[in-house]
Amino acid sequence: MKKLVFIASAILMIQGTAYAQCFEDRHNGNWFDGWVSCTPSDNPNPARGESHWIFYDLHHTYSLGESRFWNYNDPSNTDRGLDQVAIDYSTDGVNWNQLGIYNFPEAPGISTYEGFEGPDLGGVFAKYILITAGSNHGGDCYGLSELRIQVEDVIISDVTEIEDNGCMNVIVYPNPSSIDFTAKITSQCPEIIVWDLYDAQGKLVVNGRTNASVEENFIGIDANDFPGGLYHLVLRQGNSIVRKPLIKLPE
Repeated sequence: MKKLVFIASAILMIQGTAYAQCFEDRHNGNWFDGWVSCTPSDNPNPARGESHWIFYDLHHTYSLGESRFWNYNDPSNTDRGLDQVAIDYSTDGVNWNQLGIYNFPEAPGISTYEGFEGPDLGGVFAKYILITAGSNHGGDCYGLSELRIQVEDVIISDVTEIEDNGCMNVIVYPNPSSIDFTAKITSQCPEIIVWDLYDAQGKLVVNGRTNASVEENFIGIDANDFPGGLYHLVLRQGNSIVRKPLIKLPE
């Protein structure tokens, strides 16, 4: 099942209820319904240097799809709208991948403005989105009204997950990963640990077993040849079962 996540500036999110639109894809021309930057600052992506930028924290890792943008729609200042932009995405807010460089059309400054179709993010996994302005349409500041992205249901809430079922304490890292995964298991039980890795359709991808020690046990999963997507690691020890979602990032 898919759902829509609406992303806008902090001001728009606060005022959104009071200034709701009658039509889903229309955006009014209020100057306060949007993000404006008049002074460049250090970019979260060091490669972008000092610039005008918007940083979105989605709070969870999502698979991102189609997007729609509404450029800055204040009738008196549509020239503040973004022209050339760079879009980056990240799962940790530190390591960034560039989605692409795009040109945004200037908004018409009318209340029936329905925005424009943005890039399809192609299912990339991201917890953070960064939009950096390279140029605008000639204004003295830089602005954007709204962004909407189609996403898959949340896949994983944290980069590292810990689960303790009384017998096994399991930590999986790095997660998400584009190369391999490591499951660190602290066991309180003597039985052999059996594990299976399934893809999103429930097909067994790889499995194995390891003798348990009372101290730390490690399972390495080489994911180099796995397609990007969601996987499920199931570990069994005696009557105990632990399930962990894993995200394989596309290379």
